[in-house]
Amino acid sequence: MAHRGDVWPSQSGGPFFGWWAGEKGPRVVAVQSSRNARENNASGGLEMVHLITEALHDHP
Repeated sequence: MAHRGDVWPSQSGGPFFGWWAGEKGPRVVAVQSSRNARENNASGGLEMVHLITEALHDHP
């Protein structure tokens, strides 16, 4: 997803959070992927969801 949040070099891979009403806390929705002079991009998807689910299962 394209965004205009402040991003600096070496922040690729950093989490991008979203908050929803009724949830206990934030959810990871993407990771910072790229930036240029006009926009920044964060990527996510089903594989990221599987990775987070596995990490929560293996390290409760």
